[in-house]
Amino acid sequence: MRNFFLQLYNQVRDIIQRLSTQQKIIIGFSSLIIVAGLIILLVLTSRPIFTPLFSNLSSEDASAVVNKLKELKVDYRLATGGSTVLVPKPVVYETRLSLAGVGLPQEGGVGFEVFDKTSYNLTDFTQRINYLRALQGELSRTIGGLSEVERCRVHLVIPKPELYIEEEKEATACVVLKLKPAAFLKEEQIKGIMHLVSHSVEGLKLKNVDVIDIHGNLLSEVIEPEKTPFQLTATQVEFQKNYERDTQRGIQSMLEKVLGPNKAVVRVSAEFDFSKSEVKSE
Repeated sequence: MRNFFLQLYNQVRDIIQRLSTQQKIIIGFSSLIIVAGLIILLVLTSRPIFTPLFSNLSSEDASAVVNKLKELKVDYRLATGGSTVLVPKPVVYETRLSLAGVGLPQEGGVGFEVFDKTSYNLTDFTQRINYLRALQGELSRTIGGLSEVERCRVHLVIPKPELYIEEEKEATACVVLKLKPAAFLKEEQIKGIMHLVSHSVEGLKLKNVDVIDIHGNLLSEVIEPEKTPFQLTATQVEFQKNYERDTQRGIQSMLEKVLGPNKAVVRVSAEFDFSKSEVKSE
């Protein structure tokens, strides 16, 4: 066996020695190209193939997903302006399940799962903010489930209860929609969204719910306000408010004398029949 390799070596050496300088350069250059090609091919075949983990993510969801991938030490790539997250193909399903286990992606907002982890050292303010975030997230998810809607965000403003009813401010809501290409909402669908939001938030009136698209167009403008059987005059409204205020303060004062200051909250809502009738007798 040793003689075979020695003989082969001598034959190759003799062939190389018989070559001209130009032929030697060509063979050497070709050998370098072949070796470089093999190295590149080896590198490309050894690199993992990245496949989408999630697509069409909001900036908040994309940031949360990336942070979790860093924590899990999973390699990732971003595409389409950061709204698509890619991971190596062999781990895509395992990673997707791991993220789903911690509630990711949240589709633009956290829902009532924010209360899954009970903490006894939260202040009333923090609890109120968490509830507001959860309510916004749940509404966003529900509205985002419409076939015409690509993404949805709901913003709620729920004022704190005041001691006197005349000092209270009304709750308001704004629904921001990103519709799918060539999609549009019918008037009934817009009205349905408004009713969903107003009935999901205590004290939120339908007239205080706005629906807009990402271009700033007021979609809820096409909805006509509900007509009431009659409209009160300014004098009648003032009379009603004065009666409610005076009655409320009287009851409030009476209760505070018994229970102590700031120990009772009184609300008075009065309805008056201002209709007129004319009776003729003969």
